[in-house]
Amino acid sequence: MQEQTRVQIMIAAMPASVFNRATYAFASHHTSLSSNKQAARFSDRPYLSPRFPRLRVQMRIGITAALVLTWVVNAVQAGNIQLPGLTLPSSAAGNAALVKSTFLTAYNDYKTYAWGHDDLEPISKSWTNGSALGATIFDAMPTLYIMGFTDLFNEAVQFASNVDFSYSHTVGDHVSFFETTIRYLGSMLSAYELNGYKDAALLANAQRLGDKLMYGWVPANGPIPYGSVNFATNSADVSSGSNNIASAGSNILEFYTLSRLTGNSTYQTFAERGMSAIASNPSPPFPGLSPQQVFASGKGDGNVISWDGGNDSYYEYLIKYFKMTANANTLWGTTWATAVDSTIKQLLKRTSVATGQRTYLTSASGSSNSYSMGDLACFSGGNWIMGGKLLNNATIVNYGLNLTDSCMNTYNTPTGIGGGGFAFVTADGKGTPPGTAVQQAEFNQFGDNGWYMRPEVIESAVYAWRATGDLKYQTWAANVLQSIIKYAKAPVGYSSLNDVTRTDLSTDNLGDNVESFLYAEVFKYLYLMFDDPNHISFDTWIFNTECHPLAMGQNIPARLGAVLQSPPFPVPGNETQTTATTGKGVKPTPTQVVATGTAVSVPGFVTGTAVEDPAATRS
Repeated sequence: MQEQTRVQIMIAAMPASVFNRATYAFASHHTSLSSNKQAARFSDRPYLSPRFPRLRVQMRIGITAALVLTWVVNAVQAGNIQLPGLTLPSSAAGNAALVKSTFLTAYNDYKTYAWGHDDLEPISKSWTNGSALGATIFDAMPTLYIMGFTDLFNEAVQFASNVDFSYSHTVGDHVSFFETTIRYLGSMLSAYELNGYKDAALLANAQRLGDKLMYGWVPANGPIPYGSVNFATNSADVSSGSNNIASAGSNILEFYTLSRLTGNSTYQTFAERGMSAIASNPSPPFPGLSPQQVFASGKGDGNVISWDGGNDSYYEYLIKYFKMTANANTLWGTTWATAVDSTIKQLLKRTSVATGQRTYLTSASGSSNSYSMGDLACFSGGNWIMGGKLLNNATIVNYGLNLTDSCMNTYNTPTGIGGGGFAFVTADGKGTPPGTAVQQAEFNQFGDNGWYMRPEVIESAVYAWRATGDLKYQTWAANVLQSIIKYAKAPVGYSSLNDVTRTDLSTDNLGDNVESFLYAEVFKYLYLMFDDPNHISFDTWIFNTECHPLAMGQNIPARLGAVLQSPPFPVPGNETQTTATTGKGVKPTPTQVVATGTAVSVPGFVTGTAVEDPAATRS
């Protein structure tokens, strides 16, 4: 599709509210959108555009069609997230080296006490298993490559290539569809691409895992995958009823990449159907935003609207898939932009001047708002920065920067590390946390004092650095790194913290667990803050929600070809389907992409066999 055609479709699809928000932004300040580069990000200036000069166009409420067209053309053609010519400060090299040495210490301790198991227990000097597949090895694998630990990376690739996904390794035989997709599948695809598309055995095992995960869908019940899969029986756990949209809608980056690498469109097709069903089921008061829960049929369940856990990565993947596919389908970018617009109007809140006019996101449940925010929702800052840059929308970028700065402020604790959740009071006095008087400072207490090694605040700070070049993000990240080293160091490796306000260095403030995403996300995002921005550029790599970088779609070669043999995809209820061999020596799965980009359908695929869904008749 040519660019002009895409633009016209986007104009037709984009709701007026998105344009009205941009129009109001420009009209309110009567500005040409070129602005003071020294403007402070902590201040409440959502419509100014420091470091993001735009065309000197005066836009008013009565915006003309021609100006709308110009805005959308820019949005479609935009693509640079990183500030051109971004250079590192002199302190970056030392900080990058410190991140690497800290990571290496933690990873070697894992190897010593927990190799082959999911997670290290840093107090007990033992291990624990959730999936029993070696989660830390998978999650650390792309980080090992990016940091240049070649021998350890090759060791991890060897391990991952030989994990047997033909059965579940856990008691009860169920694995999380979401976690297995983002951690294991995402890691293998990322490592395969980072290392030059040459580890054929790794891709083969990624496809075997992808085939297993396809059982999360029961096509006869609807387009939404279930929350867990039984690898032993090759079936979804339909007793779970509804799934949350983060779990159901955070697989498109991985399955699209798997389709492109194997030449098999089945994975992409199913993931797009699920994503599209969620996007087509918005909550009426909130255009673009979907209820947190969704049935397999695609029908929404309940009225909780949020960017926090259970919702977060669905919205994250909308704009990232828009970028990965170069806006081949306008649904993804349009839905994301509409969701942001609704959020700005109805969920975004600010505190008073006394507390720096911080910006936070509430959650809605029916007609009420929850004036608290978990650290998981802090990904939104970086996501809005990225999306705003892609759409050339300075309004969204600056909201993202304000959200990022507000989340960074939650690390202003005695340890310099932020808690898992926090409550706030807005300038109008709403949102008083239980037991707290309105007259106290609006940002007055954590709802959760624990630090669970979550990366979202650091993630957004990295996007802010790459987009603006503001050195305050470098300084903040360097302080966070020092705080982790000082307060989270355990007898072996690093630990979670029970209370970020305690500075006594007692081991009873440490949790006896190390999440695998410490290696996948926290250390990697910290390293990317201080690393050469052109090494792993945000303009050429797209990170899944576990921080595993995947290549832009147009740069992904189909490498399976004659190198690997793949078993036919086992359709639930139709295990005996007939397959043929293509000229490339790859057995086609039910829908096989051929060289021309067309698809060959295998009869019986989309019908499958209905499985009773206990939630299917729920109103």
